[in-house]
Amino acid sequence: MTGKTNQNPVQFSLILIFSILMLSNAAINIKSIAESYSATQWPVKQASVLSSMVFIGCGQGKAFFPKVYYRYTVGKETYTGNQLATEAIGCGTWEAANAITDQYKLGDTIKIHVSPTSPQESVILPGEVADDTWASLVISLIGLFTCLFSVTSFQQFHMVKKRFLRI
Repeated sequence: MTGKTNQNPVQFSLILIFSILMLSNAAINIKSIAESYSATQWPVKQASVLSSMVFIGCGQGKAFFPKVYYRYTVGKETYTGNQLATEAIGCGTWEAANAITDQYKLGDTIKIHVSPTSPQESVILPGEVADDTWASLVISLIGLFTCLFSVTSFQQFHMVKKRFLRI
């Protein structure tokens, strides 16, 4: 026995590449989720709503997204923000986007969370994670576990084949 495996190197390479892609995507999604939840710990400030509108242009240019512009002060500096959450709130229908913008009227005073290290970074809804981020994480993990299962099944198949065929 030379220690050489009977595993197809092309198949193994494809599984390895797919596993790396799935692991990378999962890591990106986990980082995004962690950043979103860390914003819940940022200091809370008062902000004044400058405008609140629905835009079209995401999702192949046919879907709608909400945008709320607000002004806030940290120390002696005044900033303008427009982030609802640390990641983009997903595209959707006009009704869904309008339901969000209807909550923020011109001149309203709202609470925002401001990054303690970068005061120009702020969000209205800390901890909000888009549904597609969760879906992407789940798909990545399923893909990764499928790759791991494929490798172990492939190895077990060759062990059984060797035992019964005395290869």
